[in-house]
Amino acid sequence: MWILLCFCFTVTVFGQLPANTNYQQCAANLACSINYEKTFQEKLNNLGYHATLQIQSLKQSINSQVTPLTQDLEILKTNATAIQDEVTRELQLVFRGLDHDRAFLHNLSVGVYNLAKELHHEQYVRFQDVHKIIEEVNLVKQALGMMNNHSDLLQAASCEVQLNATIHNATFYESQYRKMLSMYHNLQSTVHDVRQQQQMLLTQLQEKTREAMRLQKQSPLSSPPPAAKLSRSANCGAALGMEDGTILDASVSASQSFGDFSAGNARLNHARGWYTGAKTTSKDWVQINLNSSHVITALATQGAPCCEVWVANFTVYYSNDGNHWHQHKTGCNSQNLVGNTDQTTIKYQTLDPPMVAKYVRINIIDFHKKNNSNSNYIGMRTELYGCPVSVPKITQPH
Repeated sequence: MWILLCFCFTVTVFGQLPANTNYQQCAANLACSINYEKTFQEKLNNLGYHATLQIQSLKQSINSQVTPLTQDLEILKTNATAIQDEVTRELQLVFRGLDHDRAFLHNLSVGVYNLAKELHHEQYVRFQDVHKIIEEVNLVKQALGMMNNHSDLLQAASCEVQLNATIHNATFYESQYRKMLSMYHNLQSTVHDVRQQQQMLLTQLQEKTREAMRLQKQSPLSSPPPAAKLSRSANCGAALGMEDGTILDASVSASQSFGDFSAGNARLNHARGWYTGAKTTSKDWVQINLNSSHVITALATQGAPCCEVWVANFTVYYSNDGNHWHQHKTGCNSQNLVGNTDQTTIKYQTLDPPMVAKYVRINIIDFHKKNNSNSNYIGMRTELYGCPVSVPKITQPH
C-alpha cells in the first residue's frame, strides 16, 4: 500500500505518466483510506513504551550500583562518628590528666617555695641565736681568764688571813669555774644541735628541689626556681650598689618619670636625680631589682638635686618574685617612715627587723609642696644597705 501510494504520488506530481483521471482517483482513494493519526499515535506509543523500559532498566542498574555505595557511606559515617567520640573521650582523659599534673606541679612548687621561705626564716633566726651563743661563749672565756688571774694572785699571798681568804675564794672560783665550764659545754651542745637542724632543713630543701626539677623535666610547665641558700656575712650593712652603679639602670623602675630624669637616676648623690611630672597627690613609687635575695638592714634617702623637691613620708614594700608584695612592719604595726626635709641632706633609716627580699619598692605617701606653686614635683635619690643571702659557715668554738 505504501509502494502504490508513493508511485501514484510521484506520477501525479512530476508528470512522468500521462495525466489520467483514473490514476488520480486511485491515489486519492488510497490516501483517504489510511488513518495517519492512529498510525502515528501507535508509533509514538511504541517508542514511548520502549523508552520507558530502557529508563526503568537504567534506573535499576543505577540503583544496584548506588545502593551499596550508600550503604558503605552510612557505615563510614557511623564509623567516623564512633572514632570521633572515642578520640574526644581520649582527649578528655588526656586533658584531665594534664590538669591533674598541672595542679600537682603547682602545689609542689608552692610547697617548695613555702618550705624555702620557712627555711630562710629559720636559718636567719638560728644564725642570730648562734652569734648570741658565740658572744656568750666569749664572755665565759673572759670570765674564766679573769678567774685564773685571780687564782694566781690569791696563790701568791703570804699572809695567813690572806691565805685563808685565798683558800675560800679559790673554792668559790673553782665552783664558779665548774659552772662556767658546764655552761660552755651546754652552749657547745646547743651549737651542735643548731647545726644538725640546719643540715636537716637543707637536706629537706635539696630533696624538694630535686623532686621539682625532675617533675619540671617531665612537664613543659614552669615552676619557681629552687630558693637560694640563706646565709649572711658578719657585717651586713654594705651599700648594695645604687650609688656606685653596681645595680644597673635596667634594674631600677618607677611609676612615672619626667623627661630624661628617669628612674635610673634615683641614686644617692646622682647629679640629675629622678623626677615625676607636676603632682598634687602621690601614688608614685621607685622599685629596685637586686637580681638575687638579699638581707636588707637599712636604706638612705635624699631629695632631688634641684627645685626644692624631696619626699616627706614613705613606706617600704618587699617581694621575692616582683608580684606578691609585703609591707615592712615593726612587729604587727606598719612602718611609715619620715623622709627628708631638704634636697641635699642624706637621711639613713634602719629597718628593724631586716628584710629578706629580691625586690624593694619605696611607696611615696607625701612630698614637699611649695606654697602658691603649680610646679610641685616628686623626686628622690636612694641607696640600700645589707648583704647577699647565703648559708652561714659556723665554726666550732674552741
